[in-house]
Amino acid sequence: MAKPEKILLIGDLPCYGRMAVNAMLPILSHMGYDVSVLPTALVSNNFAYGKFDVLDTTAFMRSTLGYWKELGFKFDAVYTGFIASKDQADLVLSLCKSFHDQGLLVFTDPIMGDHGALYNGVTPMNVEYMRKLVSVADYIMPNYTEACYLALEDYKGGDPKIKDADAVAKALCGITKGCSIITSVQDGDAHRVLISSDKENISLPYTEVGREFHGTGDLFAALFIGRMLKTSDLKESVLFAMNGVSAMIKRNLENQNVFDGLPIAQCLDLI
Repeated sequence: MAKPEKILLIGDLPCYGRMAVNAMLPILSHMGYDVSVLPTALVSNNFAYGKFDVLDTTAFMRSTLGYWKELGFKFDAVYTGFIASKDQADLVLSLCKSFHDQGLLVFTDPIMGDHGALYNGVTPMNVEYMRKLVSVADYIMPNYTEACYLALEDYKGGDPKIKDADAVAKALCGITKGCSIITSVQDGDAHRVLISSDKENISLPYTEVGREFHGTGDLFAALFIGRMLKTSDLKESVLFAMNGVSAMIKRNLENQNVFDGLPIAQCLDLI
């Protein structure tokens, strides 16, 4: 039996709630991967609560990477999520450039905002960090709001048309050589995931379930990465992630707590 691929997750580690790295780790482990974590921040809880604390772990990251280099630790793919500061962004950018030069796939979820606005604690400076980071990624997975911020395009209200999203996707091609997977695109009553690169453009419709749990973007990223590393089939991997997230939400429609994420351990049989 072949050894499982080693995936490095670089992102924030919530102390309360099933989001970010906490959401991705059980899914990728269940899919058979050997997963390591390099936390960019310790976060007390979901920013949506309005009260939270964030511990920037840049110094810890730098020393950890030094030890890992001495110990000869290797990875086969890397994911980056929330970035806490400029120094940290520079560190992660340098690391991802090195990984990319070694032939590793780099996946980036530019976690910054949704519904036309940046999250609590996220500033325009974070957008600039992310614009640099996505330039070295093979696959970026922004929602429509994040795609607009990255592309320096205006967010077209709460009901963006597919032509607006196409313009945003085209602008993203100017800052990343990789593939953009834009989620949460609306076209009238329809909802789509838009896949865009310099080689192809694919629009995949989906039916909105009706409940918006926090952390589903992290679930989408984990499912997409896990499938993509197994099949190298872009469209099939995106569909796999879309269907997986949809199935998890449908199982939990009666769950009233949307802030803390889905109960992932009870949903692994759906993968």
